[in-house]
Amino acid sequence: MTHQTMQNNLNSGLYKGPDGSKFYQDLINLFGLEDNEISHKMYQLAWKNGHAYGYEEVYYHFTDLVEVFKS
Repeated sequence: MTHQTMQNNLNSGLYKGPDGSKFYQDLINLFGLEDNEISHKMYQLAWKNGHAYGYEEVYYHFTDLVEVFKS
């Protein structure tokens, strides 16, 4: 998966609905992360801060968190 593919999926409405499991799996695959407690906590924080504005906002928050933890 690439960032462009993720954007296309967001724009197409692939992630609509309350179940974010596919979205979460695509995010961790995009960034090459393991499905572990840290990834879950990062996703929970991104979700908490962005879900009111949609999956795209959660994606941006998650991206910022990945940059912080990888630096």
